[in-house]
Amino acid sequence: MAWNHSSNFELRGASSGRVSRRTLLWAVPSVAFYVAGGSRILGEFTDARTPLYSSTLAIGDDQRRLLVPADEDWTGYGSRVSRDAVQYLELRRQETKWQEQGHVSGSPGQLGHDAAQAALLDLRALTVGSGGVVAAWSRHWRYVWPRDSAFVVAALAATGHTVDAAALLGFLQRVQAADGTFQARYDPITERAPDHRGVQLDGLGWSLWGLSKWASALSAETRDRQLRQFVPLLDRSASACLRLTSGGTTLPPVSPDYWEIKTSEMTLGNAALFLVGFQAAARLYEMLGDHGRSAELAEAGRRYRAVITRHFAEHGYPRHPGGKSRDIAVAFLLPPFVDEIDRDVLTAWRLAGTELRRPAGGLAPGVRWRQDGVSWTPGTAVFALTEATVDDPDNSPRWLDWLLAHRTPAGSFPEKVLKNGRPAAVAPLAWTSAAVVLALETAARHPHPEHVA
Repeated sequence: MAWNHSSNFELRGASSGRVSRRTLLWAVPSVAFYVAGGSRILGEFTDARTPLYSSTLAIGDDQRRLLVPADEDWTGYGSRVSRDAVQYLELRRQETKWQEQGHVSGSPGQLGHDAAQAALLDLRALTVGSGGVVAAWSRHWRYVWPRDSAFVVAALAATGHTVDAAALLGFLQRVQAADGTFQARYDPITERAPDHRGVQLDGLGWSLWGLSKWASALSAETRDRQLRQFVPLLDRSASACLRLTSGGTTLPPVSPDYWEIKTSEMTLGNAALFLVGFQAAARLYEMLGDHGRSAELAEAGRRYRAVITRHFAEHGYPRHPGGKSRDIAVAFLLPPFVDEIDRDVLTAWRLAGTELRRPAGGLAPGVRWRQDGVSWTPGTAVFALTEATVDDPDNSPRWLDWLLAHRTPAGSFPEKVLKNGRPAAVAPLAWTSAAVVLALETAARHPHPEHVA
């Protein structure tokens, strides 16, 4: 998921204000603006005119993906197959069969159930080649991010699509470097980094978390056999977590995090994922019966928890050690990402929910993010997932309700919501879609009527 792509999207070849269907099928963004530093993000910046690039992603003849114009819906209720496809009946049969292989809480006609089904179909449509799931279908988002992938793996596993989740894990295992690290993103076809953004260390923790969520969803009878196919991914990621933190005794090297900007400072978004990784790895080795390795990773996690506390707790878990402003990453130190609830982290998370609030009601990636009034759905969805998991009685917002109320006309989750409440930028977005599915499934186990009815 790229938080920092251009807000500009130009459809070439349109002769009038209305873009033709043929034009949109082949349209690509004319400019992609990649933020190489923090200056454009951290300063005052007004940009509330971002359009909605597409209403959803449809599947057409020969499995071709079609971006649907923002004000149209080519697919109809409960489907992502284009109604104009010559192969419509066969494509719809395949789609229905895929749905029947999984499960979603609730019943058809209920808001949560139908939204989860639509989000899952969006994830299916965003799946490319040998299992990679791209962030979105617009040109400059058509890459696989390890972070997004972890959420997609977890969402697919939670809804019974464990085979698809395993295919995505296989993608991550193939692209992972021998030293355990991941590039920021990958081309879904070549399975290589498309640019020189370089290594992003949070991929270690995300890969382990996603693998753990998938393994936990498997039956006890098949778990050991299925999990062993991903031992290389587990071993490389766990060893890298140990190596880069000196066995859990220090913070890792500085690295870009989900903001995806170059930085010379440690961020909570980077640091927190090593705790996530240690705990997930300990669970995974325990599942494999490797009690010694599990104990080693669990102990490293306990040591590292103290390191996180020492560097971030005094100032309320800000983005940078010793800083004063928080960001979305405080949620990464709460369930379902880590195993326990730290009350100080919970307090910081509640405060962040107020500090990051934008005019339309969603959240910005951080307090110091550009002040353009735009809500970002991925961070809001992360808070919705944490809210559903922690079930905190002292927390009044209902982030899941807000997300369900701010979808595109076709029912997909956009990347952004403008301050006037309109969906904007790319849609569907994989990270948001997956996090919402997880939040809905979690909320269904601890029902709030407004979430699932």
